[in-house]
Amino acid sequence: MVMLLKKKNVLFDLKINCVKFRKFNILGIYYKMRFPLTDTIYETALDTDDNDSLNGIKIAPMVQSYFGLFGVDVKSTKEDLFQIIRNSSKLSTFESLVKKYDLEYTLKNNEDITVFAPTNTAFKNIEKTLDQLDKTTIEDILLSHIVDDKLKASDLEDGETLDTLGSLQLTIEEDEDDYYVETPGVKAQVRTMDIRGSNGYIHTIDEVLIPKVNVTTLISGNILLESLTSQLTSSNLVSTLNGMDDITVLAPYDSAFAASQTTLDDLSASDVTDVLLSHVIDSKYLAKDLDHDDEIPTLGSVKLTVKKEDGKVYFEAPGSKAEVKVADIEADNGVIHLLDKVLLP
Repeated sequence: MVMLLKKKNVLFDLKINCVKFRKFNILGIYYKMRFPLTDTIYETALDTDDNDSLNGIKIAPMVQSYFGLFGVDVKSTKEDLFQIIRNSSKLSTFESLVKKYDLEYTLKNNEDITVFAPTNTAFKNIEKTLDQLDKTTIEDILLSHIVDDKLKASDLEDGETLDTLGSLQLTIEEDEDDYYVETPGVKAQVRTMDIRGSNGYIHTIDEVLIPKVNVTTLISGNILLESLTSQLTSSNLVSTLNGMDDITVLAPYDSAFAASQTTLDDLSASDVTDVLLSHVIDSKYLAKDLDHDDEIPTLGSVKLTVKKEDGKVYFEAPGSKAEVKVADIEADNGVIHLLDKVLLP
């Protein structure tokens, strides 16, 4: 892929993928460039690394510096925004979610929109949290990355707020040459700007703009935690957990509650509440923070002991020992670890 710009005896050679010549007469000087047959160069910006470089060269800024001054939109394409996203290996997770939640039509047919598209790495960072959310919440998250206006980087202003097609409102922050998009609790850096499609612009970002989600919302959104959801509700503990910060919730699967149902049925309501509170720690512990034989107090009467055996993590109570099956599901006010057993006194 090669682009040539010739002015008198000066030749600029940028390796960007082109096959078709065009001439421009600007201020009496002829410029000859080779463009791809599809009229698109967005792959250069999208499919380089997170620093938008190719072989160590800053591509998008260089292209714009050479051609942007003359009004030549080198990243313009006749393809719609969904087609651009589909053709980028860096945005394949975003593409799959858009298709899964039936938002393809929005990106193909809505006119004059701007998409802040998270990279695959951004989605990987919140994969466990995303798995706990219901369909409606995920749809809202995706729609909150779409602005109903066509905005180039030059249109964005520091401190500006943008309404989205979802429930979130975005705030723009400009720091020298860098742009950031903020929502409550998340600040994403714009990595590649001004990827133009037939119906708007794409700017790639390095974080998913996810609304604040507390631990009980994540628990209630998981179909494998319906028993815990029911128990927290009947014991009036939902508001208690929602009002706390930096907590750890050890969440037994429905199968764990089923296996312990006979024991739980023999307990009084206050004892059941104590069992539930013995699954809550008033500090945030990620898996990496847990050490073998750590003794950790809970909000209930039970003190737990951490065991690390054969690469697995367990929590031990006087009456049971539970393995952490899924760790580090992060919420706005803490973290959740999924257990295969109920911790009994």
